[in-house]
Amino acid sequence: MMKANRVLFALGVAGLMLGTAGAVLADHDRVLELREAGEIGPLSAFVDKARAIAPGRLLDAHLERDDTGRLVYEVELHGEDGHFHEVFFDARTGEFLDHCSGTEETCHAHPGGGG
Repeated sequence: MMKANRVLFALGVAGLMLGTAGAVLADHDRVLELREAGEIGPLSAFVDKARAIAPGRLLDAHLERDDTGRLVYEVELHGEDGHFHEVFFDARTGEFLDHCSGTEETCHAHPGGGG
């Protein structure tokens, strides 16, 4: 289980480095500081929550700031239903914020999609 969490964290960091939507946090050390300080929840928990909403294969997960400065986890999945899904959570509180289902293009154009 611990190894899986490290893999998911690494995937999240990769998403942080490669993400283009919104103000993606690209500083691995800063993200780690936020996690260790309890300012944000563990990425693995948000991936699990997103899969409960839209079961499927994980494509990307990253941490970003929305227009208000709030830290948001964005989890992208290829759903078992064949659709692309983006699921958004408040990284601090764990609150579900938004869900887009469709194509990658329509979701990235979705207001909650940061694109």
